[in-house]
Amino acid sequence: MARAFFFRSDGTAAGTEIVLRFGDELTFSYWPSGEGRVSSSGRFYFMLDDGVHGEELWRSDGTAAGTSLLKDVADGPASSGPAAFLPFGDGLYFSADDGINGRELWWTDGTEAGTTLVKDINPGAAGSSPWGLVSVGEVTSFFADDGVHGDELWRTDGTEYGTWMVADVRRGPEGVCEDWCTGAVAVGDVLFFSASDGVHGQELWVTDGTPKGTRLVKDICPGHRHSRPHGLVALPDAGLLVFAATDLEHGRELWVSDGTEQGTRLLHDFYPGPDFGEPWPATVANGRLFVVANAPEVGVELWAMGVPTREEPKWSPTACGCAATPGRSAAWLALLVPVVGLVRRLHRRHCRRRRFPLIVRGRRLTVGPWTHLRRSTGSRSSSTRSWAPR
Repeated sequence: MARAFFFRSDGTAAGTEIVLRFGDELTFSYWPSGEGRVSSSGRFYFMLDDGVHGEELWRSDGTAAGTSLLKDVADGPASSGPAAFLPFGDGLYFSADDGINGRELWWTDGTEAGTTLVKDINPGAAGSSPWGLVSVGEVTSFFADDGVHGDELWRTDGTEYGTWMVADVRRGPEGVCEDWCTGAVAVGDVLFFSASDGVHGQELWVTDGTPKGTRLVKDICPGHRHSRPHGLVALPDAGLLVFAATDLEHGRELWVSDGTEQGTRLLHDFYPGPDFGEPWPATVANGRLFVVANAPEVGVELWAMGVPTREEPKWSPTACGCAATPGRSAAWLALLVPVVGLVRRLHRRHCRRRRFPLIVRGRRLTVGPWTHLRRSTGSRSSSTRSWAPR
């Protein structure tokens, strides 16, 4: 096994240091999906295999003395594989497999005694495999498979009695994830999510957390065809959701929704016509909306534009930040791991089917390929190198 290190950083080279150096017999598992979360109490939770307990949940306060195994959920060398981390209050929701109940929803308050199974949703060893955790107020929602209804939206208040399925969107055992399912995103007191009811294909849905308040927003790609909403980003100040979706006229482009059919519309057609602009991912920083998209002549670029409002926005997207190869497809760009820096100019070879994230830290937007990192407040002149591998 490779040697593992646990670092902490303030975003500068001088402020980046090793907290713990693990030996050759340990494996530090920090998932590319971004697992590892900080709660409101300042604790950092992550998964680690120390060679004795398997992959289990650890905690750290950023010091060597304050970094330790939280609980051996799956006794002995077996791994519980904690994942789907969601900080909530002073604790953390996560999924884990204790070897008895299968992969289910767990909660921890940061202590061993306070790390408990919330509910055995799918009784027995199969597990419900909860994923896509998101909180609205005092309620946390997630997708899970109870073994009867397939993947559907659930909610919990942290108790067994207060954990139940919100709505059976697609009747039968198939579940809502027919094609390219994404997790839910909160906008105000409602959740947007992608689902298929078996009639309309994979489309945008919204819920207020009740069965009656769970409904299809708009059939963007009519009939059983899929619009495949993805890259869902909340604009909480405007009460809007920005996302990418496919219709028959424009291909996969950028859309916006206020939760109503009338208020769900195409926001910008980066690649006019039925070809795909593939806008992904999107994030908001410094009062601007940033999108990675494909467009004629310029290819894959980082675009910046004003944040939309409920009124019809005036769009003047500006390409910035990436010297892409003209005509290259931006297909399947995805969020990977949080990194520090905005890439001012990527080498051409890193714009060819490379995946890189957009992260917000304060007023700075982050873009990171694997070769080097830069950070910026949004202008080329403010772009500086943050870190580069040796």
